[in-house]
Amino acid sequence: MKNNLYKCNIILLSALLTMLNTNSAYSCGLKHKISGTVSINKNNPIDSKKTVKIIVKLLDVTIIDSAATTIATKELFENSKTAFQFELVYDSSLINKKNSYIISSEIHVKQGQIFIKKYITMQSYPVLTKGFSNKVDVVVNSIN
Repeated sequence: MKNNLYKCNIILLSALLTMLNTNSAYSCGLKHKISGTVSINKNNPIDSKKTVKIIVKLLDVTIIDSAATTIATKELFENSKTAFQFELVYDSSLINKKNSYIISSEIHVKQGQIFIKKYITMQSYPVLTKGFSNKVDVVVNSIN
């Protein structure tokens, strides 16, 4: 009986260690959300009959003059309109209170069978640290 209990504990411990060592977004830390809207600059509307792909990213922009590190990404597919609601789930263990984080967004418009990038954020939208909250309203502008 003791031997079976010992084997069971080893198997459980092994499974736990395997889970913690994976790169899965669900491997550790508490899940938190950033919510808000992505709005299209009113000077550059989208044809209302188009399907769009909205990409929202949480980026660590702490290190100046280097590429930002992506912490979380969310893709939404919707019919065209002027504003889109989003909720972006991220792993709180990846957040360092001393670092700087922003939300970046882009909108791709469906043309035929492909999506073409048409709108991007052109300013910084800070979140989470240094007094910024987990709610943000982002405006994207046309890149044409």
